Amino acid sequence: MYRVLWAYLKQQYSSLTAYKSAFCMTLVNVFIRIYAYAMLWMTLYKQNASLFGNIDLNQMLLYSIFSISLSQAFTWWDGPHIYVEENIKNGRIICDLLKPMELQTQLFLRTLSSTVVNLCIFTIPSFLISTCFFKLELNVNIIGALITFVLGFLLLFSMNYILSLICFLSLDLEGYLYIFHALIAFCSGQVVPLWFYPDFLLRIINWLPFKYVFYEPLLLFIRNGNLFQTVCFQVIWIFILSLIGRFMWKCVSKKIVVQGG
Repeated sequence: MYRVLWAYLKQQYSSLTAYKSAFCMTLVNVFIRIYAYAMLWMTLYKQNASLFGNIDLNQMLLYSIFSISLSQAFTWWDGPHIYVEENIKNGRIICDLLKPMELQTQLFLRTLSSTVVNLCIFTIPSFLISTCFFKLELNVNIIGALITFVLGFLLLFSMNYILSLICFLSLDLEGYLYIFHALIAFCSGQVVPLWFYPDFLLRIINWLPFKYVFYEPLLLFIRNGNLFQTVCFQVIWIFILSLIGRFMWKCVSKKIVVQGG
């Protein structure tokens, strides 16, 4: 398994750095988004700091900057479900199914390698450069954040894996992707922190797993969250979604239809 992971890591690194212009444009895109959101939050904070509650400007900027940088590592808009959808349409999914390794394991190693490479070449450099540019104090909870970010990655993968299995049934994810991407952007706190939301929306979001991918780990990162509670809910949701994924795979594997080939 380690050899497979190492092979995926080299493949992901090569694909991301093969075209220098694309690599540079991706990095520029990350910095533009960071700068735009930082300017937005700085303006809002100057106009009405009471909107942010007990969150000061330094914490808000750290939250926003790392949220954008981390999303570039997680790439939730281009996960294993996109890979499965493309391979089902062109028929190459058969090659994955014939390999001496479960499809879920293959997708996990592929996703993990992509996340690690993106983390090293996009997330960490963009975050460190941005914090220096805005002269922010790095008063953060590294250990708590690291634990919850790893669990957040596993939670996101579990959701993406379920989407991948849905593709075997529907052969196309376009409609599902609109809903899933909207839920991630709106309910995870990746774009706008959930403390800005009205209470009736928060009561709904609290029953969903999305906020444990970005929002709760980011709160811990800026030293404003509950580590034990966040980890417990993340583990529970990972367990529930894993069971759903296992059940769906048993159903899907009995009748698989692909296109192309």
